[in-house]
Amino acid sequence: MTKSLVADGFPENEAARRVAATDLHETSSPGDPDLTALVRVAAMVCGTPISLVTLVGTEAQWFQAQLGLDGMHETPRDVAFCAHTILQDRVLEI
Repeated sequence: MTKSLVADGFPENEAARRVAATDLHETSSPGDPDLTALVRVAAMVCGTPISLVTLVGTEAQWFQAQLGLDGMHETPRDVAFCAHTILQDRVLEI
């Protein structure tokens, strides 16, 4: 089931969500040791080579912590799985 969307295909709470994501992105530091530990454990538990903690902003998805995408810090929002995930009411399995 898909959440309620505004006309442009974003969630109804998009404005508030963007403010919160931008605030978190600006006040947190990428590479935070706790988040880095979290992505390492998630990759190990899931048996995946890539694990991320991301924030979805207006134009990009920012990596607050990442494993397996060395040198990358963000991706454009239009290609970000997380941008699609926030439109769902359920887990999006890929």
